[in-house]
Amino acid sequence: MTWFYNMEGLAKGPLDESGIMNLSTDGTINAQTLIWHNGMDLWSEAGSLNPSWWQPVLQGRVDRK
Repeated sequence: MTWFYNMEGLAKGPLDESGIMNLSTDGTINAQTLIWHNGMDLWSEAGSLNPSWWQPVLQGRVDRK
């Protein structure tokens, strides 16, 4: 799956799953970052989605707010 994320109003990407996971690990993307992939109707906050490969990283970021 190819992902895009919003950085200061600009769409960044495309990224594969490992690429977007790396950005979540290094703090570039957090639970409030808008992300999108083909097939989604709208951009959504990363924390509202539940990709199985990413949830542990996001959960850690949400807990530190």
